[in-house]
Amino acid sequence: MAQHQKYTTNNDISRPVHPATVHFPISFLFLGYALDTLNHVRTRLPNSISSNLASPNDMTRASYYLLSLGLLTAIPAFITGGRELMMMLNKQGMKDTDGTVKPKVKAAFAHAIFNDIVLALSTYIWYHKRSAANETLNLQGNVESAYAPSKGMVIAGVIATILMLMAANIGGVLTYNFGVGFTTISKPKEVNLRAGKYADDIPLKKEIKQAELAGSQYGNLAAWSSATSGTPISHSS
Repeated sequence: MAQHQKYTTNNDISRPVHPATVHFPISFLFLGYALDTLNHVRTRLPNSISSNLASPNDMTRASYYLLSLGLLTAIPAFITGGRELMMMLNKQGMKDTDGTVKPKVKAAFAHAIFNDIVLALSTYIWYHKRSAANETLNLQGNVESAYAPSKGMVIAGVIATILMLMAANIGGVLTYNFGVGFTTISKPKEVNLRAGKYADDIPLKKEIKQAELAGSQYGNLAAWSSATSGTPISHSS
């Protein structure tokens, strides 16, 4: 039984909040836009599928409430994301030693811009649906289509969904390629789990090799957890 050397990063570590808050708005908004899109194309779907869908009123009403939940849960994600971006810039700066903007900073700004566009589009779509529903419900009858979005709003929802998925992909790159979101560290040393470097490009070959060896037996999550908690990892040779 070979015992690998204990690995610790830094004593002053706190967990970032942003990665834990993003799943809720993504889920709610994605489901809301999916319902609107399904309802819009239901007449083009095979009868075996369209006959099993909920009524247009139920689908569009559910979409409205899902968008409402998505916007509400996006508030903490927006606030924590901005806060942690500023912390990263304050501690590590925007540029490398050669004067160029760091790749992870570019990715972070792209992630933020895409999400800002999604938030703006979603707010506009939600407001449009709410206004149209209030106007329709004030009339006699025609309640079935109260929350049904126009074709333009459906297209805007599809665009918002694509941008949201692109932003989520960039967020994954920030997390797994640059180590952003694992820990908030007092010194500029966020671990790049794949490249074997800190975020400021200081090599960590021995420590990352340990995590990779442990990961082959226990999985990447267990390896990372052991590395950041400072507990020894043993690996059978």
